[in-house]
Amino acid sequence: MIRQLFEEDQVFFTLMETGINDDYIERIFPSLTKGNHVLYGLFVEDQLVSMAGYTVFSNYYAMLGRLRSDRRFQGKGYSTSLLAFVIERAKDDSNVEWIGANTERDNLPAQKILARLHMKKVTTLFNATRVTAPDTSFNEAITWKEIVDIEAKQDLLIKEFVDEHRVFPYECYYSFPATLSLFLEANVNDWCLFQHPTEDRFVIFKYDQKGTNYLHMVYPWDDLWTQEGLWEVVRNQVQLFNEKFPEGKLWIDLSETQKSLKPEDVTFEIPSPWILFEVKRD
Repeated sequence: MIRQLFEEDQVFFTLMETGINDDYIERIFPSLTKGNHVLYGLFVEDQLVSMAGYTVFSNYYAMLGRLRSDRRFQGKGYSTSLLAFVIERAKDDSNVEWIGANTERDNLPAQKILARLHMKKVTTLFNATRVTAPDTSFNEAITWKEIVDIEAKQDLLIKEFVDEHRVFPYECYYSFPATLSLFLEANVNDWCLFQHPTEDRFVIFKYDQKGTNYLHMVYPWDDLWTQEGLWEVVRNQVQLFNEKFPEGKLWIDLSETQKSLKPEDVTFEIPSPWILFEVKRD
């Protein structure tokens, strides 16, 4: 039996043997059953043996996640069956136009399940973090201008990400193929955007919280490490951020090319990359 899970179903989750120590889901289980979050469970008799769900972002994207399996029931196809069911429930939401999943490159079992569900790879991103902005020896003589007008910011974002069919890192861990829904005024209003004097480059800074407070930086071009004046902007923004969040970190989503071009003397914590998969409504 598959059914939606609610706050009172946490007792079934705590009885699962997932092999995950200190699972964050147990701490936030109630919040994952309400709002823009939905959880489903597959039961064998009265035992919860597999769990998965999705979160709706920007009233457009459904990101699958929270996949957990009881090790005593693995190898029976329960997780695949449950995720197939969850995808169909996401499609039932008339607002959802895109359904995706994010998994670490080392998580081969999850990738096999996604392949069985005909989900296609979109991109690979490395989440690079550090406490302070790196010291660089690049030319910092160029002054970048902050863009504060909402419509001007929207125009730049739409032209670069939507028109160029890029993936946009909307939040830490959550990147999506760019659509207009990501750049509504309510979102863009809280983002800081600085533009190069030649007006062909810009950088975005956003606040995010995923257990840790992050200054989320978005810069999609391959000249990340050599762009004139960019890292002076980064250092200034990190300093302002750390005044408010002393334990906060800088987060940058690196493409495979950006990671390969990173100078050896510029250090970041870069764990296993995340692969974004998708399936379309049709």
